[in-house]
Amino acid sequence: MTSLERIHLAQELHDGIAQDLVAIGYSLDALLAKPDASTASKREIRRLRFLISTIIEKVRDEMFDLRNTPASTFAHDIELQAQSLLIPFTLEQSQYTSMWVDTDLRRIQIHKIVREIFRNIAEHSKASNVSVILKSTSQNFTLIVSDDGIGGVSEANFGMGLLGAFERAVETGITIGYTSDVSGTTFTVESSHDQ
Repeated sequence: MTSLERIHLAQELHDGIAQDLVAIGYSLDALLAKPDASTASKREIRRLRFLISTIIEKVRDEMFDLRNTPASTFAHDIELQAQSLLIPFTLEQSQYTSMWVDTDLRRIQIHKIVREIFRNIAEHSKASNVSVILKSTSQNFTLIVSDDGIGGVSEANFGMGLLGAFERAVETGITIGYTSDVSGTTFTVESSHDQ
């Protein structure tokens, strides 16, 4: 598929399915606001609303992937992801060269993991700054994402997105670690070429 075809497909997804899902979400919101709805009905509507929101995020992820041409570098894709979520960030490429991670099949999985980390920062951290460090050699890849937010990240309060990121990592031989305290949160994503 050419770059132009990928962009066209992303536009079709945006103008079609994504907009339809958003409209369904608004309809569910309107039903939820009705004063005569029973508690059981409201519970089911909330469940459906959450499901629709999850599907919308998946469609947006697919649109993002379609718009990223295979020719772009991993570092450039990370910048685009951060910018799409309006995260103020700095990017440092330490010992980074465009090596296997730019073509490895795990690249897509790493992108989805990083996108979820960025989304978590944007929605929950109240961070003013985010630092992204990329380190890559012919054998190893490390990405460190640190924010200066409120911290408080723990497995006990992982949402579906972060749980999914950790599950995705286990399935593909990628490791994720994190530390979190009142000065912020740091996620470390690592992978080896021979895994």
